Amino acid sequence: MLRTTHILTTGVLLSSTLFATVTTAKPYYPAAAPATYHVGGTLVGVNMISCSTCHSSSPATENNVTTSFGVAFGQRSNDDLAGSLLNAYNSLAPLDSDGDGFSNQQEAFAGSLLNYKTSTPALITPDQTATGITAKAVTGGPVSTLSLQAGTPVIALGGTVDFISPYNSIAPALSTTEFMFKDGGAQADAVITFYDNTGTVIPQLPANSADSGFIANISNGSVNITINDEGVFDLYSTAVFQQEAITKYTNSPISIGGATNVPVTATVDPYAKVSPLAIIEPYAQIDAYAVVDDYAVIGAYAQIGAYAYIGNVDIYTGIDIYTNVIVDTYASVDTYVTVPTRITAKDGTGYVAGKFSVTTTPPTPLILGAAAATGDSGTAGGLHCMTTGLGTQGLMFLGLLGTVFLVRRKLN
Repeated sequence: MLRTTHILTTGVLLSSTLFATVTTAKPYYPAAAPATYHVGGTLVGVNMISCSTCHSSSPATENNVTTSFGVAFGQRSNDDLAGSLLNAYNSLAPLDSDGDGFSNQQEAFAGSLLNYKTSTPALITPDQTATGITAKAVTGGPVSTLSLQAGTPVIALGGTVDFISPYNSIAPALSTTEFMFKDGGAQADAVITFYDNTGTVIPQLPANSADSGFIANISNGSVNITINDEGVFDLYSTAVFQQEAITKYTNSPISIGGATNVPVTATVDPYAKVSPLAIIEPYAQIDAYAVVDDYAVIGAYAQIGAYAYIGNVDIYTGIDIYTNVIVDTYASVDTYVTVPTRITAKDGTGYVAGKFSVTTTPPTPLILGAAAATGDSGTAGGLHCMTTGLGTQGLMFLGLLGTVFLVRRKLN
């Protein structure tokens, strides 16, 4: 009898030991998360996936996979299928596990938590904050004014955005501002619409063209908008300078074309106004609707942009005749210029001002229990990041234990 008890005790201990040795964690599950889940979106960033992303307590087992992300991950992953982990991560990236309006990818990119509504992406130390939006200049000066106005069209992010920030003084004068929307963020398919200062839609020009703004959607739910100073998307200052230029052009007593003081090597647009009292040197170029007033001197190789107003100044190229003085569109030159330079519309005192709206849709909320692949166990929600169960030796000892019990009962 005593011997039988010893065998029983030994079997239980050995079986328990074998059970423990084959219960091992799988750390490669978090490590398998692609760059989508790294802060900043690169492999060198912090991986936002850890055991706690899926498990509610420690040690991590299949019995405590209770987070929204973890349950959904278990529905989509299968250890027996090659590429299953990566596919599961990728399928969850555009979804919203915690229902805060930001996708899992946006949350991971910004370093916020995927399972908590109170943790959402945000701009760090923004220049300006308004209702539902923050803004921070990436290049150029800080954003000086910012407002999110309700209006037409009604869009997912609440209205039109107005902003002003100084431009970068290095030509071409570009200013890039990152806008983070608190109310859900912009998705990858967001559409940006620009308006002029009267609220009229401005047609979108090709991205990165010389006279346009361009947009890049950022993975944390914000958008980057870059505007070329005095381009068509520089809505307010362009409108003002354009109106001034048109007024000067319209009111100028100088007739269109027919100037007799233009060298044959110079180029003057038929719709430019050039005073016969001005001096035009060889190879100068004067574009449409520009006004060259009395006694102005346009030096060799100088380029006068459309709508530029040149009044009583000397535009001279300096010693090297192969360098240019360039007068930008809408520029008004009222000083004496004797060195090679680029004369901008506001000559170093400019700013960019924009009005735009963002049409976007929130990410799909993560509905647990939706149709998805099953886990290894064939049941939805099974997250197999732990290897559990008895090994072969453990099963043999269980068989031994069963035999011992039968013998014991027979002896009794």
